[in-house]
Amino acid sequence: TVLSKYFLKEDITKEKAIATALVILGVIVIINPFESISQINPIGVILALSGGAVISLWIIFGRVAGKRDYNPVTTQFGYYIFMLFFFMSSYPIISLFINDPTIVSLSVTQTTEVWFYLFLYAVFAIILSHLLYYEGAKKVPASTSGIIFLLEPISASILAVIFLGELITINIIIGGALILFSNYIVIRKRKDKIENPEPI
Repeated sequence: TVLSKYFLKEDITKEKAIATALVILGVIVIINPFESISQINPIGVILALSGGAVISLWIIFGRVAGKRDYNPVTTQFGYYIFMLFFFMSSYPIISLFINDPTIVSLSVTQTTEVWFYLFLYAVFAIILSHLLYYEGAKKVPASTSGIIFLLEPISASILAVIFLGELITINIIIGGALILFSNYIVIRKRKDKIENPEPI
């Protein structure tokens, strides 16, 4: 929401500000960091926040590509080419600082089951999700996309129940309700804007 103001000149409306505050509060409630504050690793928190900032830039660039009406497949292809170049160039440097072989070792000798799950991950979590986002970015402002993206903790919680047998706790219900309500605010506002465009 903040970066879209400076990079894309999108207005931070009252509805977006309220929705952003609600979605942040919802994520905090779901994570429930105060329950185990002694176990929180500050470096991990900093890295996670840095990752969030980078994802925000990805949302911005996706919106730029959408506004220029680039084909989602073209955008996706360019993204992967750059990602491959960045990975291959940074891999030797990362190997100097990280010795854990589960992180820095490269191997194609995986079991068929592992390759199957990697294939499913690549198709559904990476390729399909990105293509859908790039297509949606043609029509939805980046600030709205950022708020909608935070439906992820809700879907992740539901999938964790289905596939991992985890429980849905009260903090997930309350946090999820806040996130859903924030999405309702921005989607309703977007719908009103489409149905009642400002006169030229």
